[in-house]
Amino acid sequence: MIRRVSRNWRELFVRPLRLTDTDRLLSFMVSLSPESRRLFRPHPFNRDDAQRAVRDAQTGRSSRFVLVEPQEEAIVGYAYFSESGVGDARVPMLGIAVADDYQNMGLGRLLMELLFEEARAQGKTGLQLTVYKENARAIHLYSSLGFRVVGEADGGKQYAMRVELAPNATVVERRGVFLNPMPWGLAPLTADTWSATEWTAYLDFLHAAGANLLMTFIWPGQYYHPDESSTVRNGWRYGVLRHALEYARGLGMQTLVGFPFTGVPACVWHRHPQQRAAEVGFQGQALCWNRGRDSIQRFARFLLSALADCTDGFVLGIAGPAFCACSGCRDYARVVSDAVGHYQGWLSGRSALHIDLTGARELESRIGMAQWEALLHALPKERAALTLPEDRITCDHLGNAGIPILLCAPYLAGTGSSDLEALIPRPRLRQVDRLVAGNSGAAGVLGQRIMPHTQFVTDFVLMQKLLFPARPNHEILRDLGCHFYARTSHMFGFARAIWALDAWWETGRRGDLLDARDGLMALPADPGGWVHALRDAVDLLFELVRYLEGGERHFDALVTRVHTRMAKSPTFQGCTVDHAWQARARAAVGQHVAGCLDRLREHLSKLM
Repeated sequence: MIRRVSRNWRELFVRPLRLTDTDRLLSFMVSLSPESRRLFRPHPFNRDDAQRAVRDAQTGRSSRFVLVEPQEEAIVGYAYFSESGVGDARVPMLGIAVADDYQNMGLGRLLMELLFEEARAQGKTGLQLTVYKENARAIHLYSSLGFRVVGEADGGKQYAMRVELAPNATVVERRGVFLNPMPWGLAPLTADTWSATEWTAYLDFLHAAGANLLMTFIWPGQYYHPDESSTVRNGWRYGVLRHALEYARGLGMQTLVGFPFTGVPACVWHRHPQQRAAEVGFQGQALCWNRGRDSIQRFARFLLSALADCTDGFVLGIAGPAFCACSGCRDYARVVSDAVGHYQGWLSGRSALHIDLTGARELESRIGMAQWEALLHALPKERAALTLPEDRITCDHLGNAGIPILLCAPYLAGTGSSDLEALIPRPRLRQVDRLVAGNSGAAGVLGQRIMPHTQFVTDFVLMQKLLFPARPNHEILRDLGCHFYARTSHMFGFARAIWALDAWWETGRRGDLLDARDGLMALPADPGGWVHALRDAVDLLFELVRYLEGGERHFDALVTRVHTRMAKSPTFQGCTVDHAWQARARAAVGQHVAGCLDRLREHLSKLM
């Protein structure tokens, strides 16, 4: 987070400690007076310990913040809490220090209150500290904040103090992202192409945003089985996914893996025509549970066996578009109960099995009200069910039955008829506000994500709003800027650009889009390349809008320009690569551009 602070006509900012702060932190430490250093002493004042503090802040083992003077970017205050060396990680040890010239301004209390807020957000049950007995001013501050003396430390020279924190007052217990690895192969935009390193970078970002839940999915074409030669090419996916799940759990996140009810790889679907589903909502790759049970279970059971020990649960998608309407499947409640019982038995308590009902309304229209109600009554009561925030009928039934609800918001993914639509950046600040305000009674909220590189702003804002519903969006955007930049001017420049971009989506004013594009163009490169990718995406959006406004008459010229810009962008090259013919890649981009123009035209017409 980043906060503006004014004291004695001085403007300061509080922000998280960053990797680039080693020299600044060391300068702050050595600038303290001998008395301040003696009273603070959380660690020796040398470069090695400054580097260690900076590294620890990135690992999740500690939370560290600095008070910064913006003109010189000099650190004038430092606060942290850490789990290292404490018996109970739920009650970490804290420390604060303020530069001598900035003492007696209330900054110590401000830093303490910030640590309280962060500790509550992380679910800590308390905080502890040690303080020299002669430091009456600090003891008074700590006591006023609720600390009490619980013992002595340092051979009796210090008091050991502790405060119990009130339960976390967040909106929901679980908040996270459903990272949907659509099998589009658009490296590095879509997660189906990601390496372990790319997963790690995104998980670090989600953790910094406040996420404690991650869900992903295995599509039928991504299944792997060592005895099925046509799926060997997918073997790497399971290894990468296993790394990602283990890393996420190491960050304290709950993890879920979704898989299709009756989906199988294409080779199996072609090999067994007699087992195919009698009716499906999309072409191919779905079998009948009664006639193709063994083929379906072969891949699902291998997935469960491969990942059961590194995930907290699996999610069975029983309400997707793949639906068999043969006579044996008409009693769909029985079919689902059979499958759920089978997979629960196979897991044998190693991992939980949850149910995906995000397609509930479509499924109800196919199987009828009587079967739908029977299906709902047959769901396991102790497991969670995923549903859409707007599906109040299903939410009410699940709530009345005592089944925990995980709200999944696919509209935050930005996808529609064209995969390029998921690339178009839109912060969706107001949609997030509505989702947070309307999730009463849910155990958790998941924002769906397909292309994180261009939609990460929504992820960050959603996590922060679920943690702190009353927090203004402009403060959250400043915090996000702090995640990428150390210089205050760059943080605020990023926040202003995103604010302008969101304003354009709400008003359609061309000046807002210009401000967003120019603001992002003015920013320097960020270490992870996230802002660079967003900048390129906004530039493409500007070209599309320019065409709609009559700035470009020829559609083919627009497609050529978009294709050329994508080919030069490391983030978007996957949209232009075709190993057979370059002309075919350009034609595919043209189809996507046409789809995006239709959606933008529809959106802008609603603003008139």
